[in-house]
Amino acid sequence: VRLLVQSSKTLPVMLVGYLLGTQNHSRRDYLEMGLASLGLCVFSLSARSPGAALATQGGFLLQGGTTFRGALMLVVYTLCDAFTWQWQARLYQRYEVDQYTVMLWLNACHAAVVALVLALSGDGARALRFIADELAASA
Repeated sequence: VRLLVQSSKTLPVMLVGYLLGTQNHSRRDYLEMGLASLGLCVFSLSARSPGAALATQGGFLLQGGTTFRGALMLVVYTLCDAFTWQWQARLYQRYEVDQYTVMLWLNACHAAVVALVLALSGDGARALRFIADELAASA
């Protein structure tokens, strides 16, 4: 599913660009991207067996909504990615910021979000133990 969402994220980028007023596309462009995304969905979902869809639905019920949370995270990721692309283009044009400065601050923000999620979920200590074990194993 992640590959499917990432492969069709051009449409959200176009929509966010329209909403922010930074891009104007023709209806034909939106139609083409929508049809390409729909075709990708149909192709990807038809490759699965009918039992796989039932297993996913059963997994949703048994795992306490992790499938829903995963889908929600993919949607939020796609919208944030679409906004980030528009924001970067605006930074480059308006303020003449170089790409390395933008990458530095984006990665710093990503690291802060990951640290916050690890702290709130209670998995921070486990993640640090994993990193320490991997460093010890590679030494």
